[in-house]
Amino acid sequence: MNTRIQNFWQIINANITANTLELCVETRLSEELPKNNSSPFLPSKKSPSQKNPKQFRLAPPKLFAKPTRITATAYMGKAGIVNIEKEADMSGSIHDKGIQVLIGYLGQTYAKDFPLSLSCRICFEQNYNGIDGDSASSTELYAVLSALAEIPIRQDIAITGSINQHGEIQPIGGATYKIEGFFDLCKKRGLTGEQGVIIPTRNVRDLVLKDEVIDAVKNGKFHIYPIEHINEGFEILMRLPAGKFPYPADSVHGKVFRKLRSYHRKNMKE
Repeated sequence: MNTRIQNFWQIINANITANTLELCVETRLSEELPKNNSSPFLPSKKSPSQKNPKQFRLAPPKLFAKPTRITATAYMGKAGIVNIEKEADMSGSIHDKGIQVLIGYLGQTYAKDFPLSLSCRICFEQNYNGIDGDSASSTELYAVLSALAEIPIRQDIAITGSINQHGEIQPIGGATYKIEGFFDLCKKRGLTGEQGVIIPTRNVRDLVLKDEVIDAVKNGKFHIYPIEHINEGFEILMRLPAGKFPYPADSVHGKVFRKLRSYHRKNMKE
């Protein structure tokens, strides 16, 4: 199993606008260890003060997914997008670059006729170990746009994918593990036929999925959505069209554009 996976994958919370839940691939001891104790070495029943390292066999480390919520808030101001992880010295350089890419996307998509007047904060909630990588960048953008448009996003769709300044979805590592991990989580909670994963189209050729996942997809119990552009995810996640310029009022881009324009106009009056 590839131990170099450091990418993040996300589930967006449908009930709260601009809340996302990402799953970080980490390493832990094998499930051969006792499930009711986090330590591989338990005190002896006869002598609680002593430890017996021989009573458990340690298996090779395995990868697992840990859920972490991403939140985004948006309001009037001139701070742009603030990466809270960076402010707390918990963000790596690649993740910092991904945030700058989001700013570039917002500018080229919405601010050709007026400057951005925006303050937005993105946070990986209860993250205490630091983060890096850019495979969460598409999800972070969905969270920002959700906050601006005030449109809730589905929570039963997981997302992974890097994004560039033009909104194109770029490939990431570990796509197979991420899909299978989310599938396992959904299976434990009960497959509804609505759950699925959004992945970069360019990762499709790299997938080597277990038969259980393939069968669930064939039977419509689980879905895999390959996309090439951020716009393709709006209808899946928000059930609204992206919209083309000049953006219709009932489209995602239309709602975001009008919110940013209102911020600018209010800022000019002050």
